[in-house]
Amino acid sequence: MLLHLYSENAVTLLPIRFKNQFSYLTIYTMKYILIFFLFVTSNFLIQAQQPYFPQRDAETSAWRYVDVSGEQVLKIDLLNIEDLRPFSDSLACAQDVTTHLWGYINTLGKWQIKPTHQIAADFIDGYAIVTNKCKSGCNKSKEGLLNDNIGSIIDKNGLIVFTDKSQNKMPYERYFLDKNIGSGLFSVILGYGLNDMKNLINIKGELLCETYSIFGGYGNVVFDQEIKAYRCKNRYYNLKGVAILDLSKYTYVQSFSNGYIWANEETEEGTTWKILINTKGKEIARFDDALYSSVGPVANGSFTYESENSEAFYYNLASKEKTPYSIQPLEIEQDYRYTIGDKELNGCRFFYSNEEVDTKMLGFINVQGSVFYK
Repeated sequence: MLLHLYSENAVTLLPIRFKNQFSYLTIYTMKYILIFFLFVTSNFLIQAQQPYFPQRDAETSAWRYVDVSGEQVLKIDLLNIEDLRPFSDSLACAQDVTTHLWGYINTLGKWQIKPTHQIAADFIDGYAIVTNKCKSGCNKSKEGLLNDNIGSIIDKNGLIVFTDKSQNKMPYERYFLDKNIGSGLFSVILGYGLNDMKNLINIKGELLCETYSIFGGYGNVVFDQEIKAYRCKNRYYNLKGVAILDLSKYTYVQSFSNGYIWANEETEEGTTWKILINTKGKEIARFDDALYSSVGPVANGSFTYESENSEAFYYNLASKEKTPYSIQPLEIEQDYRYTIGDKELNGCRFFYSNEEVDTKMLGFINVQGSVFYK
């Protein structure tokens, strides 16, 4: 049966069907329904950018997502889920209870991408890395960490947009997908997959910077959110590939925070200096690492550090005064069974099991220090 638009008293009516019953609504009513739907949907889409944590009811085995205070923000009706991860870019990794394969659910709690992958990583800026068994052209060598797995980049429709070169015969032509660092950029491991030689590719698979060894204090390829640039061998490039900042003379470069970044400088005499640098690459201050260790990010003109006697202080950059402070570590932070991750966008920290082969995520700690288990 087909119903059409019609007008009554110069008002256009739209046919709708609900529970096999037909009715008509005015265009104005439909407009407000649409606005309400978009508001509710967009509100949770915004929320889903934050790492809300999945929890499982011990009695019903039902999953839900909670915010940093432990309040439920989404109930998951799917019953065939073995494991869930926090939402990232409006999708969450989910593992099928029968096949143990991974897919992705959306903010409505439904499968967006069916569980067909052996390994699945979080979506960032529209793309995710998945791993599956190689089916053709596979490298049979067992050199290094070579195996019959192959990594791919997928979009939010589950379509493969790029496959890595981990199966290439020649080591110098071979690279493995490592991490999605955002903005359509991915770090890769070259050679035998031993996690030492790094580079960066775009969504087309083009190498973007100089291949280098992470040993010697150069660290991993990262995307710095504050200055919107990626770092290779401590050199920063914008998204067009133009070099904007060179910190390659330093080692152990951290991330920018409030316009400043920490880096190390080694002298021939064996002294290590903690160097504070601004976004222009200008040195703001330097501190002897033996006296100022575990320096924290600059906030409100101050930073935290530990002295040679393991005493904790605030240091004010303007007055150059130091003020003692103490932080009582949480019980879970002193438990050898757990690894505590870095702070997420909303201030919470995830913790992982040290007793699981795959360092399984177990829960999170919110900004108030409350612990929530999965």
